[in-house]
Amino acid sequence: MDSGIKLSHYGEERDINLNEDETQAVKLIFEMLEDTVINIDKLEVTRKSDSYATIVLRGNDWDFDFVRFKFTDRTKWIALNLSKTDRAAYKDNPLFEAQKKKTQIQWKSALQSIEDLPKYKNLMVNSYSECINREKNNFQ
Repeated sequence: MDSGIKLSHYGEERDINLNEDETQAVKLIFEMLEDTVINIDKLEVTRKSDSYATIVLRGNDWDFDFVRFKFTDRTKWIALNLSKTDRAAYKDNPLFEAQKKKTQIQWKSALQSIEDLPKYKNLMVNSYSECINREKNNFQ
């Protein structure tokens, strides 16, 4: 993968093996976040689960699951760790209809295509900002 996108492994050293759609999704996410407060250099793509891939925000002591995603012919979804304000604002929003249990940290959203990703840009920025402000020592 090009564009300065870093890949990393966790735990069982799972192969990352992004399919073509997932690779395109990662590129789009990184491109759409370039002009934001998000430090792209701290983001890495990893596979912590056999079921999905994750973009993590690398920290000193622990990493933040920034975006989880799966893009296949059968399913397309992302899961975001929404900021507290966005959780309240989006509780009944159809964008997160796929998320049944709204008390969970990661909120899942079904997508029709990769082109839906820009709808989530501000939510990603808010999530990042809340995490950085809450955990300053870990992300300096």
